[in-house]
Amino acid sequence: MEGMDPEMMKLAMEQMKNLTPEQMEEMKKQVAEMSPEAIEEAMNVVKNSNPEEIKEQMKGAPLPEDPAEMRRQMEAYTQHQKDSHDYKYNASMQLKAEGNKFFTAGQYEEAKEKYTRAKKNLNGLSSLAARKLHRTCMLNEAACCLSLEMWEECARLTTAIVKNAESDPQNVLTAGQGLKTYYRKGQALHHLGRYSEAYQDLMSAHGIAPQDEGVKAALKLAKEALAKENEQGGEVKTEAKAEPVVEEVDEDCPPPEEVDE
Repeated sequence: MEGMDPEMMKLAMEQMKNLTPEQMEEMKKQVAEMSPEAIEEAMNVVKNSNPEEIKEQMKGAPLPEDPAEMRRQMEAYTQHQKDSHDYKYNASMQLKAEGNKFFTAGQYEEAKEKYTRAKKNLNGLSSLAARKLHRTCMLNEAACCLSLEMWEECARLTTAIVKNAESDPQNVLTAGQGLKTYYRKGQALHHLGRYSEAYQDLMSAHGIAPQDEGVKAALKLAKEALAKENEQGGEVKTEAKAEPVVEEVDEDCPPPEEVDE
């Protein structure tokens, strides 16, 4: 099974070796009766589960001889894993909502703590919904970091967002996410004196929203700082004081200066 832990696969094969011919036939029959959607859901449950937890359960609980009991246990386990996923996901959604309230109130440290907890709560979940929520939390963390002048942390978060998106074809950056990511990354790098990198990231933001005045102002500052650095052959200290990026609001793409809902 693609994406399955090798040791877990080995244990599953060992379990199947112990099946009687009747049990094997019953298992084949059950799988044949499953709809494609049900099979996909079962596969996703396994992928979204903790491999260590599954391995311990497989070691301590041999397959039952009764095919009906086998099916009941499989259905119970699938439901348990789904409930566990939904519980963690919903808890993270609640934490994100609490973080948004703190952010709106200007309490950025408290907001960042909520987003960080929400993100960590999603560890081990690989569903598309969980991956999307994880990215939202990272984007919101980066927004907090800019307000808290945590430049290194903001640059680290936004760099990770780009890398994760590049390796996840099902969860590529939307235009709004790309604008937020590159703008925030460019601002952080500017404050760190990494003007060449800041200029490149702000150029990426400008490519997404060429008419945005905030992006153009930030890009102008980065270009001027880079030019001074090249002329002087050394470090140039300037402040990135561009106005926050503003774009037309819609349900899928909140304003980049605000946290994602």
